Amino acid sequence: MANYFSNQRMLAQHAQRRYQKSGKKTTEQLFDDIWAQTAEMMHLCIWTALQTGYGLTEDKVNEVAQWADRLSAQYINAQRNNGIDTAKKELKMLTDPLFISPFILPAAKALKKNRDWAELNEQRAAADMVARLYARAMHRVLSFDRKQIDRVLRLAGDIYREKAKEAGK
Repeated sequence: MANYFSNQRMLAQHAQRRYQKSGKKTTEQLFDDIWAQTAEMMHLCIWTALQTGYGLTEDKVNEVAQWADRLSAQYINAQRNNGIDTAKKELKMLTDPLFISPFILPAAKALKKNRDWAELNEQRAAADMVARLYARAMHRVLSFDRKQIDRVLRLAGDIYREKAKEAGK
């Protein structure tokens, strides 16, 4: 039985090497890209929502973004020191009081395959993380309350949906 599993592991490793030589990305790499793209898009959508929804100057929005970056660095350090799950729980505890309802990224397209659902889950996780970091930053820098944060995030979600539809065309 052990021989069977070692052969399966060897075959899987060989297949992964072949796949990597072909220039294609692994599923993990694709999901990392999806995470990064969604986080960047969400950052830009929140940026736009702050400027259009509240008429903030670019300097003030930059200040919020800098705070969000600092909080992101603190979160990454917490992940390294305490583990991913503990860092997520701590961030959730700190930011839950700032939300009226949980932020859920809207689906930009019809989901047909399991892979589409997996991609949406990854996008939603990335968007939730960015929303939590920005919620803390908006509360800290702009003294926004729950209603104002909710308004910005709803507007950012609408902007995200529009941009995703434009990109899908």
